[in-house]
Amino acid sequence: MAFFQRSRNTTERNEGSEEGHADRESYRAVGLRFIPAGGENVLIVPSDGDPGLIPAYTAECLARCQSFITLREHAERIGREMDLGAEERDGLLEQLGDCAARGFLKPLSAVIGDWPEAQPGTGAGISTLGTVTKDRPASAKRALESYLGNAERFGRKPDWVVYDDSSAAQVKAEYREAAASIGNVFDAQIFYAGLEEKRAFVNELIASGFSREILEFALFGLEGCGPAYGAGRNGSLLDTAGEAALFFDDDTICRMGRPPEPLEGLELRTGDPTEFWFHADRDSARAGFVPEDLDFIGLHEATLGRRIRDCIGSGGTGTHGLVLDRASDRLIRAFSTGSGRIAASSMGIAGDSSMGSTRYYLSLHGDSRNRLHENPETYRAFMTSRAVVRSPLRTTIGDGSLFMAYAIGLDNRFFLPPFFPVTRNEDGVFASVLAAIDPEAFFSHAPFVIEHDPPEKREQSLESIRNASPGPGIADLVIMLVHSFAATFPVALSVVDRTRALGRYLQTTGRLDPKEFEDFFFPFVSRGKADSIGKMEALLAEYDEKPRAWADDVRSGLEALREALSSRETVLARDLGTGRTAEETLALTQRLIVLYGELLEAWPDIVEATRNLKAKGKRLSIRLKR
Repeated sequence: MAFFQRSRNTTERNEGSEEGHADRESYRAVGLRFIPAGGENVLIVPSDGDPGLIPAYTAECLARCQSFITLREHAERIGREMDLGAEERDGLLEQLGDCAARGFLKPLSAVIGDWPEAQPGTGAGISTLGTVTKDRPASAKRALESYLGNAERFGRKPDWVVYDDSSAAQVKAEYREAAASIGNVFDAQIFYAGLEEKRAFVNELIASGFSREILEFALFGLEGCGPAYGAGRNGSLLDTAGEAALFFDDDTICRMGRPPEPLEGLELRTGDPTEFWFHADRDSARAGFVPEDLDFIGLHEATLGRRIRDCIGSGGTGTHGLVLDRASDRLIRAFSTGSGRIAASSMGIAGDSSMGSTRYYLSLHGDSRNRLHENPETYRAFMTSRAVVRSPLRTTIGDGSLFMAYAIGLDNRFFLPPFFPVTRNEDGVFASVLAAIDPEAFFSHAPFVIEHDPPEKREQSLESIRNASPGPGIADLVIMLVHSFAATFPVALSVVDRTRALGRYLQTTGRLDPKEFEDFFFPFVSRGKADSIGKMEALLAEYDEKPRAWADDVRSGLEALREALSSRETVLARDLGTGRTAEETLALTQRLIVLYGELLEAWPDIVEATRNLKAKGKRLSIRLKR
């Protein structure tokens, strides 16, 4: 007996009424929980409606309705996927219509509502630009000159800050002299924050009753734990508390342009919003986009601090250019209620990819994958060169699934969490924490690129691509914890209270007995590996294990994942293990999680104390004499 049958009186209905509506309105499943209810039934629990029982086979089809298209288009597409006959497709169409009537499918008209005009002046006015740097005065000077030149061409007069974590006196003197000289050339006010200035500010906060250990961790990191990128960014957060600010890495150049194939409109999208264009070297990548003399500050002000709905103006096409098919439930709810705002803004990149590994390229789909494999002779060169043009095609609003901090805007008028002070991917931790503590905070991605040209060579070997450790880094473990907290903790608390609660959750987890800590994390890590194995196997099948070089690389990754799947040692943070025993690595992992938890719990009070000090004329950076 067919699962999907039309009711006996369906054919007697007026085709211009109920079924005609199925061809006019677009629907998508949004905010649904599926709970097996026995007897081949499933309880559907919508986020904003009444729950109800439906047959399991109908629930399976309902779960496939993940884009805004008409009910008839849903029925036709699912029918093809499930190999349904014409009569069964008609029955499915009727059942989807019933789901829509019960509120299990949301109409696009309800999401868009009465579209308001974009409100001018509701965004964030940028008052400060800063760069976080260490031991690279020549690179920082090049970056400063390029950004100051851009600001001058567009009549911008912000404050400028150099956050310098260099320890050598001569290097610090070079930074100061270069910054003061550039300030004179461009008639700009430049501030400076070196280690001495940071320590003086730490002492001010200690006098207010804060723990030295937590402040030292926040602003200087922890010795022996790799680069302290996040600690430098935390100093910039405190220095600009109460402002909207832009931050650029010292190896970027303020030369911008559009990606090769830009589109108009606004897209709401979870996951990676970018496309890739691959190059054999950096010079080729930096020449691989259409240059434009753009207002760097204005580009970020187009979205930063605005409601998601007001960002439609930056796409220029109204609701006709609105793309929602890959938006998460959280994004759609925020958009439909007008509650979401842009807390952080970013853009694309041209030159070095700034990625930890090119292994990410192995899982690409669509046009990016086609470009990677366009010429079999260049595939290997692309995989090892790290040289790309990478950008969204249109203005895109995301939920923090991807966030890279090489050239960003932060709306620091609102509460923002601290970056993870040590190791790489501090920006990924920041984004996951912000999404967990503030349901109204979102990320914008502008369809423009900026040059990234580090002074050192960053090519990647074939061996490192194929044999990279499949284990998580310390940042990955923290992100797993943050996601587990966000999935279970109630959202009714304030942002500050959620931040403190998250901090206590990390402390509790980090202080577990070592065996209990391993037991807690092992399912998270193993599930992630198993998911990766499934996705990579599906890719091999989808593309018929071609091209051969790509398939060989994927299979090598699969082999490493399978070998590591049952090993409890993969719970250890791979970026903390050099020169340490497994026991030492585990102990350090737990200590870092506890320290970050303590920092999160104290951070709201640290930010408030910082604002009070700024009101009294005391800030982390000092004004350089001109």
